[in-house]
Amino acid sequence: MNHPGNWSILPRAALLTLISVCCAGAGLVLHAQPLRDLRSAHAHRLQSLKAEVQDALRRSAALPMLQARSQQLAARLQSATAQGRGDADGAALQLSLSTAAEQCGLSLQAFRPREDGAELGVVGDYPALLRFVADVSQFPHALLFESLDISAQRTAARHRLLMKASVRYQALSAATNQEPAHP
Repeated sequence: MNHPGNWSILPRAALLTLISVCCAGAGLVLHAQPLRDLRSAHAHRLQSLKAEVQDALRRSAALPMLQARSQQLAARLQSATAQGRGDADGAALQLSLSTAAEQCGLSLQAFRPREDGAELGVVGDYPALLRFVADVSQFPHALLFESLDISAQRTAARHRLLMKASVRYQALSAATNQEPAHP
């Protein structure tokens, strides 16, 4: 009597209904799981996009202040460059380059001013020459090296390097703060 085939119609119908509901529920769960994962991924992506939009809005609010600061720095660079160029005999540029050379452990042996820069000769070791080139290429000097020739200079005491260079002032555009293109 325990076999379901021996049961009356009502318990058999109830068991069949229960099994059908369980199968339908399992199918629904198996069908809904990928959709739930997809919905969760979309919700996560939406949150990250909202954070990106908020960050972009915050940065765009600071843009006018950054543009004003950029214009101030460009004006300072222009005035510093104009002061260096205004010196007819290049004494200010010579003093500036001589100080930079001494700070790098070099000695300025030759200096000849030009209209848009100077020609110079410095003596020292290779790492000091590299530091000097990097220092002179940045603000406040902001000079471009047009030509650079390094040769060995032998003295009785030691070997040193002689660097002959031709430098000119950088002409920066205030709108882009980049060097204009030269053909």
